[in-house]
Amino acid sequence: RSISNSFSATPSSPTTQESTSSTLEKSLSWNTSTIQFDSYTLWTANDEPSRDPIRWLVEATDTPPDHRGAENCWTVLDDRSTQDQPGVPIARLSPSSEFKLSHARSDGWKYVRFR
Repeated sequence: RSISNSFSATPSSPTTQESTSSTLEKSLSWNTSTIQFDSYTLWTANDEPSRDPIRWLVEATDTPPDHRGAENCWTVLDDRSTQDQPGVPIARLSPSSEFKLSHARSDGWKYVRFR
């Protein structure tokens, strides 16, 4: 199931990139800064319940994703991939409950991905 195509972040908007593999993935990067966060909210799709997030993994790194060996540098911030998550609403274009990160970092991250 897909992850929303809309993101907002402070202090600046991230650059997003979607995976073309069979795994649905949304990557975020901040060009000149890091992002500090300890929780997040997901939204349901505007049209199709099958596009709503029900299982996912949030990971972060400071290593550029295109750097050799970067795939091994991701830190799991929140793993909700093993069972369907309560708190995701049925209504279209509705926010989920707030999800707290299991591994927040005070100095933030340069790259974050949801998959």
